[in-house]
Amino acid sequence: MNCLNCHASGQAAVSRLPELGRISTAELEQALLAFKYDRRNATLMPRLAKAYSDAELAAVAAYLGRH
Repeated sequence: MNCLNCHASGQAAVSRLPELGRISTAELEQALLAFKYDRRNATLMPRLAKAYSDAELAAVAAYLGRH
């Protein structure tokens, strides 16, 4: 649910962040891993992604990709 604070449809439009419902599981996983390993810049996401293992990030991406 923390993801939806910024990435829900209404909030995403205001903040220009990607809406999670429009991103595939593969794209989500790739982005989360890029944040974790500092291959993609952002303010908050790298710090959040580093708290999880690669397998946990894959599970998050799979869950969000289905919903």
